[in-house]
Amino acid sequence: MLFSCASNKKMAHLKSENEKLLVKVDSLSNELAAKTIALYQAQKAINQLSGPKKSTTARKKIDADDHDNVTLFVHNITKYVEWQTEKNFVIAVVGDDKMYEKMAAQFKDKSIANKPVVVKQMNTLKELESANLFFVSSSKLALLSEIQKKASKNNTLIMSDVHQNTDGVHINFYNENDTLHFDMNDEEIKKSQLTISSALKNLEK
Repeated sequence: MLFSCASNKKMAHLKSENEKLLVKVDSLSNELAAKTIALYQAQKAINQLSGPKKSTTARKKIDADDHDNVTLFVHNITKYVEWQTEKNFVIAVVGDDKMYEKMAAQFKDKSIANKPVVVKQMNTLKELESANLFFVSSSKLALLSEIQKKASKNNTLIMSDVHQNTDGVHINFYNENDTLHFDMNDEEIKKSQLTISSALKNLEK
């Protein structure tokens, strides 16, 4: 009996230490995401001060090299949104296998609005279900109207890599001069039930 009590106490202690470690890891991850965004903003400021480049490139679609940075941006952007979720925080990646893999890795064991994050891949109309955040590949924009129907029932944020403002998309990522940027579609955000901090505007473009 005494052995059992000691064992239970040890298990409880280990569980408590493990929870503290997870909180610390999550905090460090959030700090890294914020510093990465700050680094990008500083680089943009330097580029502006140094004047236009001799050879500039037009706005273009993000590619596989941008995926890691996109997931960091997404992680940081979620902190500027007031979320309403009762259970898990669901991120749905629609139509991009590599982005799904990166997103799943980025949010593994993470939480948003104090809810554990679950990343799902949804590629067909049949697979679509409600989510807190949709990342829609430009290859799957045909599903956007159905995604909007799912989003209209919740305060759901819709992101995409379509690289231009598109009806139904709240935040759009693109690459310009080999630098990752995002646009906020103010008109679409006004139509939604989303509450987004005005401070996010400081990170835009």
